[in-house]
Amino acid sequence: MLFFRLLLVFLIFKTAATGFFRKKLYRTMVKGNFTCKYRSSGTYKVSIKEGLVFRDKSQTLNRQFMHYKEPFLLDALTYSYTKPSMFIKITHTCNSPYGQCFQIFVKSIDPRFIKRMKQGQRKWRDPYNLGSHDLANLPAMFLNCPYKRRASG
Repeated sequence: MLFFRLLLVFLIFKTAATGFFRKKLYRTMVKGNFTCKYRSSGTYKVSIKEGLVFRDKSQTLNRQFMHYKEPFLLDALTYSYTKPSMFIKITHTCNSPYGQCFQIFVKSIDPRFIKRMKQGQRKWRDPYNLGSHDLANLPAMFLNCPYKRRASG
């Protein structure tokens, strides 16, 4: 009888402990609208990433290619023990009328917009609003320009 009680207490403790230390589901949503004053048509890439901004080990949660002047709504889900740090990365070529340099704009998502999802919860209240901006006026954190090689004669 004592063995049965100890086994029962052990199983209850193990079930409660694993439920308490389980990874939780977190979700964020981002919306915005971007234009380019140098190009009327073209695309840019919007990504939601988890991790630190200046590290290579950031994990892409969701990405989407969008056309200029087209609004987007992007959501991302991740499992974590604590509230994750997420950021938005926008890759575009809107820097001059003739250049093909890739510019990268990075912005951290406010932790108030990273919500823990509970079981059965499907509604989302407020997405993180980036607003409407011209990509040529946004500060570029990194710049990658492929050089054109001239043919030697």
